[in-house]
Amino acid sequence: MKEDAHDTINEKKTEYDNQNLNETEEMKENDLQKEKDLQKKNDLQEEKDLQEETDLQKESSTQEEKTTVKSKEVKQRGKSLKHKEKSSNKKFKKQEEKEETFKKENKNLKKKVSELENKLRTEKDIKESLKQECEELRKKNMDLQEKVINRMDEFGIFEYYLKTEKLLSPVEIEDQKREVGAWIAAKMWDLNRPPRKP
Repeated sequence: MKEDAHDTINEKKTEYDNQNLNETEEMKENDLQKEKDLQKKNDLQEEKDLQEETDLQKESSTQEEKTTVKSKEVKQRGKSLKHKEKSSNKKFKKQEEKEETFKKENKNLKKKVSELENKLRTEKDIKESLKQECEELRKKNMDLQEKVINRMDEFGIFEYYLKTEKLLSPVEIEDQKREVGAWIAAKMWDLNRPPRKP
């Protein structure tokens, strides 16, 4: 009876030990599986992190290349703008010089026009003065011719009277006036005639 009880206790103990052992084994397996899963998860995360890092490096490299290209473009554009500005300044300076030259030429032309206008006015005044003088001389000449004709008429009548002791009729006086006038006109034309060209 004692032996049976002892055997039963041993069996139960063995069963309990086996159960504990099984549970321990199961726990170990579970822990091992968990460890594997965790390791796998860590590996995946590490791979993902590595991929992300690679992608970031690529993106950074691409961005850096873009920045470099953009920087070159900006520098080139800056150079181009400076060149255009320099060229524009040269053109503006040339335009200013042209305008200055044009202003000077315009000023000189205005001065010449003013001088020519003054000269023309002076010549016009001189011409007008000469015309007036000629008119006065013509009037004086006409008066002088009339006086000469009258004097010669008187002298002719007097001379004829001395020679013939006769007075001339009005018709004869007019004939003599015409003759004397023609003679005086011819003489005056000779005097006023312009000199012949050699």
